[in-house]
Amino acid sequence: MQINAQRNIISAVTRSYEQHMDRLANIAKHDIGNAVQNMFASLKLWKDKVDDGLLGELELSLDNLNSTLTHFGQLIPYNVKEYFILSQMMEALVVLTRSDIQSNQIQFFVTYDKQNKDKIYQPFQPILQMLHNLILNAEKSFVNNTNDKIIYVESNILNDCCVIKIKDNGDGIDDSIVDSIFDYGFTTTNGNGIGLAHARYLCEEIGAEISIRRFTENFSTIFTIIIPLRYDSKKGPCH
Repeated sequence: MQINAQRNIISAVTRSYEQHMDRLANIAKHDIGNAVQNMFASLKLWKDKVDDGLLGELELSLDNLNSTLTHFGQLIPYNVKEYFILSQMMEALVVLTRSDIQSNQIQFFVTYDKQNKDKIYQPFQPILQMLHNLILNAEKSFVNNTNDKIIYVESNILNDCCVIKIKDNGDGIDDSIVDSIFDYGFTTTNGNGIGLAHARYLCEEIGAEISIRRFTENFSTIFTIIIPLRYDSKKGPCH
């Protein structure tokens, strides 16, 4: 049983890493490629006519390209820094999820204190992958949703902890399966059942906590992750 559990953990971590690398490739191909193509198209038309619409398109393409290039280095799974700040995490998350959010016509909101400079002494990349997995999970919840699709990410620094909430108004989770959603291999979306299992495993490793609430605050699902700014195994998770 212990060997199987260890294999499941390794599989979950490896699969999460592979999904993250696949997303990086898509960002490089989709976001950067589209931005460059749009700029070339605008410049060709610019030769004949200059108007506010073309200038706006060119400005937007440049902004997207600049944003992607600025944060691309943070997305790569290698980071020698001992800490990060909240704005770095949220900005990288926006870049990482942008193409899927746009293609699925999801309203995506991210709120956090942009002026906060508290240092979070935790592994940047694994946490980013975990949040990305939770957003992918939320994206899959809109199968039967005929209303506006909304994903809301709210993050704050409270009492020496980073509190992140990921909310969606998707189909929700039935009572019959809510106790199983963090189990390795469990899925209701034809996925691999790894994302939530990896999230729970990572939280256990860094002294964080993950919990779920349903059908509250006008959302069907709310995942709350509480991450200590600096994990002390003697003190345990923060509250």
